[in-house]
Amino acid sequence: SSSSSSSASSSSLPLVGCNFPIVDNLPAELQDQFRDKVHLTPPSFLSSCPQRSSTLLVMSGGIRTFSQCYSAFRRTLLQPNAFPDIVAHLTWDPAKETDKRSLEAFLNCPGLRYVRISNETEDSLKPVLQQDHGSAYPYPHIRGNYGAIGVVMQFWNMKQAALAWDRWTEWTQYTYQFVSRHRYDSYFYPSQAINFSTLALAPNLIFKPRGNNWGGVNDKFAVGYPETMRKYLRLYDSVKSIYEVQEGFNAELFLMEYLSRSGIRVQEFQLDICLYRYNGKLDCGDAAAALPYSSSFPP
Repeated sequence: SSSSSSSASSSSLPLVGCNFPIVDNLPAELQDQFRDKVHLTPPSFLSSCPQRSSTLLVMSGGIRTFSQCYSAFRRTLLQPNAFPDIVAHLTWDPAKETDKRSLEAFLNCPGLRYVRISNETEDSLKPVLQQDHGSAYPYPHIRGNYGAIGVVMQFWNMKQAALAWDRWTEWTQYTYQFVSRHRYDSYFYPSQAINFSTLALAPNLIFKPRGNNWGGVNDKFAVGYPETMRKYLRLYDSVKSIYEVQEGFNAELFLMEYLSRSGIRVQEFQLDICLYRYNGKLDCGDAAAALPYSSSFPP
C-alpha cells in the first residue's frame, strides 16, 4: 500500500503505521479516501508492532447498518474493553448507500487491525455452497427469515472471519485472553457495558446474550477463550453432517447441535441485542417485551 511504501522513508512512520488496519480488497471508490489510512498488504514492520490488547473481536456478516449501530457498539463493547483488536470479514452491496456509509464507518473504527472485504452475494456464493455441501444443498427444510441460503451464508461468513483471524495470527503471532464474535447490525440496548474480564470464563464455555434462542442458542454474539471461539467460528464445516441426521433446523438449532457435538457449554448473561434492519426498525425478537422501549425505532 501507499502507507507501507511511504513508511520506509521515515523512521517515525512505522510506529504510526502500526495503528493502520490491513484491508484486503479495498473498494476502488474508497481508495482515495483511505489511501493514507490503511495498508493494502501486511507491512514489513508488522511483526515489530507491539500488541495493544489482550481482547479480540472477530466480526462477520454483511456490513448493513453498522454506521447506525456504531455509537452503541462503542459504548457497550469498545470502551469497557479498552478498545480491543478487531479482525473481520464482511460482505457489502456497492449499490446500497447504507452499506457504503457503514463500510466507511467501520474502516475508521478504533482497534480495527485486519479486514477482508467481499462483495459476495447469495447468488454468487451458490456455486461455492453447492460444491461444499453437495446434492444436499440448499437444504430445503432449513427455516428462518432467510431460508437455507441465508443461514448457510451466515456460517460461511463466520468461517471467513476465522480464516482472517488465522492470517492475523500468522502475521503477528499475537495471542489473546478473550475473543468474541459479533455481527455488524447488532444494536445494544443503552446503559450496557460489558467487560469480558468480569465473566467467569472457562475452557469449552461461551457466554451468549439472554433470549432469542428460538429453540436453540442465540447466534448474534458469543465470547469465550480463544481455543473455544476457534471451534465456535467453524460451524460451516459441520452443516452437512448435522443436516444429514436432523432436518427442520434454523440457525439457532444448528448452533446448539454443533456446540453440543463440540463439547462447548453455553452460559447466558444479561446482554440485550436487537438487529437494526435496513428499514430503520429494531428487531428485538422475543426479548422485545422485556425492553423499556419500542422495537419500532432506536431510542
